[in-house]
Amino acid sequence: MSTRSVIAGKFSDGTIKAVYVHHDGYGHLPVLEENYSSQEKVEALISRGDLSVLGSSLDACSFYEYDNNSAPTEVDSFEELKDLDWGQEYIYKWDGSSWSQEAVEN
Repeated sequence: MSTRSVIAGKFSDGTIKAVYVHHDGYGHLPVLEENYSSQEKVEALISRGDLSVLGSSLDACSFYEYDNNSAPTEVDSFEELKDLDWGQEYIYKWDGSSWSQEAVEN
């Protein structure tokens, strides 16, 4: 069984974009804080689309690039992330300067 999550970030242009991550959603915060704690790295990660596995670098990630539906989803606010019907158990949010983690009750 997989622990699904959402990684979302506020982009430089003010938009908020989110991607689905299929595996290991309970443990993404340390990986994100250590490897994706700049605006440029966050935007590069999310812009690639949905992931099967989050890695410590873009090359170590497993993206669903073969699927046209894997592009990031734009939302109006971080609150909307809970309404995404992706089966996510955790949400990771980049506010432009730091990461936060939120558990989702299904």
